Amino acid sequence: MRASLLLRFVRTAVRPLASYDPSNSALVFRSKTTGQLIFETILYKLCSFKAVVLVASSTLQSDIPIVSPLARLLCRHSVFPFFVSGESMRDCLMVSRGLYDQAGVTCILDHNVEEKDTEEAWDLNLKNKLSLMEELRRHDGHFVKFVPLKSTALLSPSMLENMTSFMEKQSSSSINDADLIAALSNRDRELLETGIKRLEALCAAAERSDIAILLDAEQTSRQPAIEVVARRLSSSFNTQGRVRLYNTYQCYLKRTAAAIDRDMKEAQANGYTFAVKLVRGAYMRTERARATTLGYADPVHLTKAATDATYDAAVTSLLEHVPQRGASLLVATHSRKSVDHAVSEMRRLGIEPSCPLVSFGSIMGMSDHISNALGLAGYNSAKLVTFGTFEDVLPWLCRRLDENGDLFGAMQGERQLYAKELKRRILH
Repeated sequence: MRASLLLRFVRTAVRPLASYDPSNSALVFRSKTTGQLIFETILYKLCSFKAVVLVASSTLQSDIPIVSPLARLLCRHSVFPFFVSGESMRDCLMVSRGLYDQAGVTCILDHNVEEKDTEEAWDLNLKNKLSLMEELRRHDGHFVKFVPLKSTALLSPSMLENMTSFMEKQSSSSINDADLIAALSNRDRELLETGIKRLEALCAAAERSDIAILLDAEQTSRQPAIEVVARRLSSSFNTQGRVRLYNTYQCYLKRTAAAIDRDMKEAQANGYTFAVKLVRGAYMRTERARATTLGYADPVHLTKAATDATYDAAVTSLLEHVPQRGASLLVATHSRKSVDHAVSEMRRLGIEPSCPLVSFGSIMGMSDHISNALGLAGYNSAKLVTFGTFEDVLPWLCRRLDENGDLFGAMQGERQLYAKELKRRILH
């Protein structure tokens, strides 16, 4: 942390900070060539049509003779390098260093790993993640601030579902975490404890590398159990001024506001920092389908406006605990309105832009103007920079475009700003 702060001080001493202004196209796009702007403008125009995205996604993941191979070839040389840093960690570090040098934007480094369901796979995933942490430490990756982790890469999916099922049958006030664990079957308790040990090893490695782990959210059939795991780890790794584990909360779910309030109170009662990655969510379609199939109430907010209101209210609530180090927040969004709201609330509460307990995050290639504007103004701005083979990353890319409706609105706003900058360059 000290090395990162020193480097930021040196950078800002040489280059005075700008004011936060995402609409200043000349400033936020100064690192892009005109050719890049033209290509990206066309790409955003295409992505603004949801039907085009859905057809492209299904074609890329299908086995249609001739058509699918051609689609993958086109994607590999166009869309893939726009949203993905490359196939190796070296590629990722080069892109991340460029983001940091250009606008002070740090990196959420993601080597995507899908869920697994065997002990051997979980152990291998841990070994690979520990190796990644060690490599970052050796390469002095000061511009890498976060590493995401899909919970089910190290924890049993079936065990999490069993835990959640048991919790749903209990009153929210009738069982605490310790009693819940004691009520599990011997096998599930064993799977939980070995999974937590893997996560503890990873958090310890993150501490040595001065990086924080972002525990990804999953479906509601698993998420309450993941929150139990996160509370236990946070009580060990989010104390004494350090924050090494963030849990993700999805604001499109009706249960999220209550879950955040409960976990904030738990952190206060036990003296640790409640660290949150706040997102709108990415499982809306599958959540509603599951509710219909199993015959329970829709867990998703009925309107996007309700989701947006939950998101902004959570930002305000969490930021109010930051001055006392009660909370740490990663505002993970592509929404200009939500970022503006968070910036405004930070000013109201007297939270400095460089406060290490508040960060902003978005996917590389999405809302870059907002990320750059934040970084240039001294805020902790970070981009999700993914790397991996084309075949491994393709499902992640398609899922993001398929399920995250927030991206489409972000593309629309960014496309307009690209057009503004192209017009400015042509006329000047």
